[in-house]
Amino acid sequence: MDQQETVFLALPSYGGQIHCTAALSLLRATRRPVQIMNNDSSALAHGFNILWASAAISDKTYWAMLHSDIGPPPFWVDTLINVMQETGADVVSALSPIKSNERAYSTALIPRRGDDFDAVRIHDVHLHQLPETFFTSDLIRLFDHDGIMGVNTGCWVCRIGPWMRDLCFEVETWIDWKQSPPLCRFLSEDWEFSRKCHNLGLQVACTRRLDLSHAGMGFWFAKSYEKCQDVPSETKAG
Repeated sequence: MDQQETVFLALPSYGGQIHCTAALSLLRATRRPVQIMNNDSSALAHGFNILWASAAISDKTYWAMLHSDIGPPPFWVDTLINVMQETGADVVSALSPIKSNERAYSTALIPRRGDDFDAVRIHDVHLHQLPETFFTSDLIRLFDHDGIMGVNTGCWVCRIGPWMRDLCFEVETWIDWKQSPPLCRFLSEDWEFSRKCHNLGLQVACTRRLDLSHAGMGFWFAKSYEKCQDVPSETKAG
């Protein structure tokens, strides 16, 4: 490891609140020198963009983001950077469970365009069919369907560089009046960000190398289960 490598660790939160599991993960996030910056904006994408812009103009080597309700194991930043270096990926996200008992994850095969939302989520039953670290091509083979991989922003890394100025976080919401009754649609900032990365030609990877927890009224863990159930297609990443 280059001793000059440094990390910009972004911690978005709501009202400055952070779950104890995330707080503990900050204490041993990386062996590299790290700058931690928090933003507690209730406007999620806006808060992300403040952190993103601050990192882009910094002198740090790597960007890392941890949501305030995600609990990865010690030195999770270094683990994700290792995955990035081993695979040649530009962006590496840790597989994160959604807050439900559906045994589903926020990573999914999503449409290439924003006008079609038959996204296919990863469930526990799919994990044995995927490599530890996987890409869009792996999901296309798994689901036998075209699309791109939409990853979660709860725990991820990338290398800081000028390319960051070509990206930002956005939330898209609208009303589908063709449905009866009208259906309110929502595209989360993480899947939209994944689509933008794909359009820039960046290699986006998702890895199971980290066993992390997603805290809410209970805990959901990124580990395998013997059984899972089907989940209807959704527009939100979770």
